[in-house]
Amino acid sequence: MKPERIDQSNADYHDDHSFYSSSQVKTFADGPAMYNLRYNQGVRQSSSAFTLGSLVHAMVLEPDTLEDDYTLCPVKDRRTKAYKEWYAQADKSKTIVTATEWDTALNCTNAIHDHEISRTILEAAGDVETSWRYEADGIPCKLKADKVLPDQRMVFDLKTTQACTPRDVRSAFYKYKYGLQAAHYTVGAETCYGSDIPYTMIFGFVETQAPFRVLCYQIDHADLEQFYDRWRGLLQDLHHRSLTQDWAEPSANQLLTLELN
Repeated sequence: MKPERIDQSNADYHDDHSFYSSSQVKTFADGPAMYNLRYNQGVRQSSSAFTLGSLVHAMVLEPDTLEDDYTLCPVKDRRTKAYKEWYAQADKSKTIVTATEWDTALNCTNAIHDHEISRTILEAAGDVETSWRYEADGIPCKLKADKVLPDQRMVFDLKTTQACTPRDVRSAFYKYKYGLQAAHYTVGAETCYGSDIPYTMIFGFVETQAPFRVLCYQIDHADLEQFYDRWRGLLQDLHHRSLTQDWAEPSANQLLTLELN
């Protein structure tokens, strides 16, 4: 199939599992059973950190969606009686955020716009939160990067974090499988925008606590090479299991040896 730009709501994009996203591949990397739980059984875990990250993304990249997608609670603490009383009457079709979460997201947003590199990227010509469908090695995939800058052959992704020093980011890079995401995004961008020249992956990190530092990191192409083969292998295995509906863990019936050194 030829790459296709699609007009989809954020909810519809995430509910469509027939084309594989980077999030699906990263979840599958945690094991077939975990993927089956989340994407086939619909059991999803949420957290205040996830809610805050989504809110920052909306404020920075899609501010016009805030009114439709979020409800601001005037109570700052979710543990209080006042919050429980307000929640009982709230519109639960939207994501509820407290005043504290809103203020934190606003501080993050201001910091991102005040940062020269992230501001330059955000103001440059490009596609923001644009949905694509394409094939990688004959496997249906989808792409919805925070921003793609075709003229610069660049993909930008915004992350919220407690600390954005190089040591902290390096740890988060492996913990949250950003390498697999970068592989998915760069291959997707090169396919969808028709480039024979490799795309550069840039992550922008903003801290969710004072002083709300912002640091941008470019991932070297040589460093990304180690992730491409793993991403393709996971994608192929995920597609095969989706067709066969075999979600058994590979080592479920094996006695494993734990190496402590």
